Amino acid sequence: MTTHTHQLSGCAPTPLAWYLKGLAVLKLVGEQADPSARAYWKDECLWLSTKLDRQALEAFFLHQYQPTPLIAPWNGGSGFYPKDNQDGIAPLTQSTAARLSSYRAAIAAGKAMVGNATERPEKQAKEDLLRKCRHEWRGTLGQWFEAAVVLVGDGGAQYPALLGTGGNDGRLDFTNNFMQRLTEILDPLDPEARGRPDAQGQLQGALWGTPVPGLPSKRAVGQFFPGAAGGANGTNGFSAESLSNAWDFILMLEGAVLFASSAVRRMESKEPVQASAPFAVRAGAAGYGTATASEEGARGEQWMPLWDQAATLKEVRHVIAEGRLQLPKSQIRRPTDVARAIARLGVSRGISAFQRFGYIERNGQANLATPLGRWPVVFRPEVQLLDDVERWVDDARMALRENAPATLRAALRNLDEAILACTRGASTPPTWQKLLIALGSLEHGFVGSPRLAADKGIKPLRLTNPDRIRLANDGSAEFRLALAFAGQHDGKGFSIREHFLPVDGSGRAFLASDSSLRLGPDIVCKGRNLEKDALALLQRRIVHSQRGPRKEGKALGESSHDEDDQAGALPLHGRPPGFASPGDVAAFLGRETDDAYILSLAKGLMALDWARVSTPGRALPQENVPAVYALFRLTHLPWKTLKVEHAADNAAKVEIRLDPAIFARLAGGDLQGAAQVALRRLRASGLRPKMTLATGDSAFARRLAASLAFPIGMGTALDLLKLVTHPEKNEPTELEKLEEAQCLSN
Repeated sequence: MTTHTHQLSGCAPTPLAWYLKGLAVLKLVGEQADPSARAYWKDECLWLSTKLDRQALEAFFLHQYQPTPLIAPWNGGSGFYPKDNQDGIAPLTQSTAARLSSYRAAIAAGKAMVGNATERPEKQAKEDLLRKCRHEWRGTLGQWFEAAVVLVGDGGAQYPALLGTGGNDGRLDFTNNFMQRLTEILDPLDPEARGRPDAQGQLQGALWGTPVPGLPSKRAVGQFFPGAAGGANGTNGFSAESLSNAWDFILMLEGAVLFASSAVRRMESKEPVQASAPFAVRAGAAGYGTATASEEGARGEQWMPLWDQAATLKEVRHVIAEGRLQLPKSQIRRPTDVARAIARLGVSRGISAFQRFGYIERNGQANLATPLGRWPVVFRPEVQLLDDVERWVDDARMALRENAPATLRAALRNLDEAILACTRGASTPPTWQKLLIALGSLEHGFVGSPRLAADKGIKPLRLTNPDRIRLANDGSAEFRLALAFAGQHDGKGFSIREHFLPVDGSGRAFLASDSSLRLGPDIVCKGRNLEKDALALLQRRIVHSQRGPRKEGKALGESSHDEDDQAGALPLHGRPPGFASPGDVAAFLGRETDDAYILSLAKGLMALDWARVSTPGRALPQENVPAVYALFRLTHLPWKTLKVEHAADNAAKVEIRLDPAIFARLAGGDLQGAAQVALRRLRASGLRPKMTLATGDSAFARRLAASLAFPIGMGTALDLLKLVTHPEKNEPTELEKLEEAQCLSN
């Protein structure tokens, strides 16, 4: 048997009408002409392999195709009531053609159910009629019902968005228009219901994409083909009537029948039983350029599968009937869930991509199936990093469903955008940085609405997978500084996060009263300006250094005191791999880095579970830094002592105690005064500074003070010690005295 492969250029992944057309061609040919027919998507159209050549394929639709009986007697305008348009249903009823026999039988069954009613049924009467249809209809008529209506456990009805609200969209009844379009291309009064003279031209346009002049206008197309809907900026000038190819409308509804739905209860949630159409989820206003907050309340989305290997109708039915998208521990509810499942290959095998459609109100109050992008099925193992934020994001979304501040809703949309970006396209550090920034922004946004956060029981964000450090690391000074800043603690494991957010000592809950988060005196960082936050952080930690460390499990501001084993040191310890290099600090001092970006990254990185971070510290390049930075860094170390080497004694311990006056003067803009106190502190520690003074304006002084919020490692501290002090404790030579006098830093 010869097999012919046809490129159906009129059947494309978008718009939705053309996608459904492609499914309809495979469905009808596979059911009625060639069970061995196969189809696949390639080069933005459907390819059909069948024993029918081009002429035979056209002849099948024109002279042999038996329409699926689509009726909706529960709808007004369906043709079953006296005031309804009878242009389609009346000729089909009168037909004697064998190819329309099943349609005549379906119409007769519908009329028997309606009886003598003169108006569409309402409320209970409509539910009774729907239950009767569900009980009595079988075969193709039953498949149509399952695609249009879902009866749930309490007897109520729900409607998958693909077919509007039970086979209609507003006043447009799909079934009545389907019957009207059938009578336009087939002659129901002909004994064989053969195609009308212009039917072949429209069929060729629908299948092969050839131009069709003289298409009828003012034909409703519903939500399936936004570009042909007419109106302002229509397809035929700035304002135009809708244009409709009858075969397009017929085939798109034939294809929609494949998407039968079922009733599913979300067992782990409090949601009611709801209609669950294949690959359908709630709407999400993210992942496409025209997204707005109002579109989150739309009819939802549907992600239509595409496959690039030839598949039979049976195989395609199986894929659609399963409608399977999977995540390890949760159900698929939202676009972000779909994207994660796709990236993990948690989908039915054989699917190469998904075309995303949203049922969105556009062009007034009309609901249109809007294409929202293509999502290839590509295995991305790194997407598992999204698992540890899934529950937190769901809780945040629930908290913001009603009466939420606009800033928090915007932050949530930004987070959804970031999640989608991590699942699509190349996995690059900027993508994962965007996710960190979005997570931190939303968490800090909740603290800005303390009553809402407490009322909704929001918990702190916890990032348990440290591999995100590797994925987000772009090698930039901003990322390294953000990582160093975010990972600091006081030597007992209490992080600087507690100066930004009211988290308890465990980091698993916010400190809260009955009606609000409890913002204590240690919440000194606002999260809006890096330099100001760094100064406030350092000032507060200097205060803490004077009163001793906290016991484990105590929150800042609630501490009891242990033995004063950190007195004389600044309680700001870095963690590997989060140590700042001198070169990065020099860039910060020179204002060559982006402060806002560093702080945004740091707010997300603070949520890391640092106990799980086992990445070893890397060797940092010791670039040149201003000697004045080394001076102040050495007088604000987190360790009580430094182990240094001397010529006289191979190893000696030097203690450089913290003097709060140094930071107070430096943060106040007095660089020269701060330097004099710092130099005296080094001399008192038994060291010989190479420099004798420092000069600079007040802005540079405050910048120097802020730079002390970036931790350094012990090796870097020893290098800085060599930079600004003599290695031996003997008296300096005259030449050294001269060099000291000339060592000015700004």
